[in-house]
Amino acid sequence: MSRFSTLLLAVLLIMPVFWVPLPSASSAPATAAGPPASESDWTRHRLVAHGMGEIEGYTYTNTMEAFKLNYAKGYRLFEVDLQLTADGYLVTRHDWQPYLYRQLGQTAPKAGRLGLPLSRKEAVSILVHGAYRTLDFEGLLVLLRQYPDATFITDTKDTDPATVRRQFAAMKEAARDEPELLRRIVPQFYNQAMYAEIESVHRFESYIYTLYMSPDTEAQTLSFVRAHPRVAAVTMPESLANAGYLRRLEDAGVHTYIHTINDTEDMLRYIDQGAHGFYTDSISEIQLASANASPPSYLTMLANAVRELYAEPVMSFWPHRWF
Repeated sequence: MSRFSTLLLAVLLIMPVFWVPLPSASSAPATAAGPPASESDWTRHRLVAHGMGEIEGYTYTNTMEAFKLNYAKGYRLFEVDLQLTADGYLVTRHDWQPYLYRQLGQTAPKAGRLGLPLSRKEAVSILVHGAYRTLDFEGLLVLLRQYPDATFITDTKDTDPATVRRQFAAMKEAARDEPELLRRIVPQFYNQAMYAEIESVHRFESYIYTLYMSPDTEAQTLSFVRAHPRVAAVTMPESLANAGYLRRLEDAGVHTYIHTINDTEDMLRYIDQGAHGFYTDSISEIQLASANASPPSYLTMLANAVRELYAEPVMSFWPHRWF
């Protein structure tokens, strides 16, 4: 019997034994706050509500109502966009460009039509789609007090060192009376220099390295996360998500998330390749667990086995961008 035939027979016989459904401990939706989350265990959750998650078909709202709705659906990780206001506070908004007012169903004031930051009072007073409320950072801290098992992942957009320091100084100032709440704030950083700038303001318990603006090669990223153990996860766009890279990051002790995925079949395909979790607008833990209720096809299992035996050792010799 040829080596290929032997491999095929072995895969068909033993792979179903090792198939295990996705963890479901956090899949049931909850309407009341659960036990406090440790700053070190947030990565047990596979899904991150992107921009606080979808609400009534709207995305990128970053609003209180979106948070509460998606918390009730079972999310515990919430990515939130943050922008500095004209008077130096942080508010939950993707950016200040004029297009966003139209996208969020808002009428832009004069500064907004020019793409300039609003004051905190102005920013939180204009409802999103006529119904939903923008929060300041102090409002996020209130939610952390009310929902002790929730964690916020920041998306602050800027890499300019002075702006980065101002953004994180504003967070630290807002939490000056309850600095322990910052343990459930996980900053995303966009390059290695930004990590150092954040650390110069406040030493957060945990970080995510997001690669969509990073100039680093795969080898540079791996070296950095190995040297910085508080970088608990790396998140990346689909364009960087190949099986070799995902597995090498996991082997380095760093969980991988992919953004932004709104299809369970895509999620399962990436999980097969080694991804840990996803940023999503709308897929819940229950939907993901249900999609995994049936074992993968034998053809898929065979392809994975062949890849493990032959492809991975070869791919490790070349940069991820070739794949």
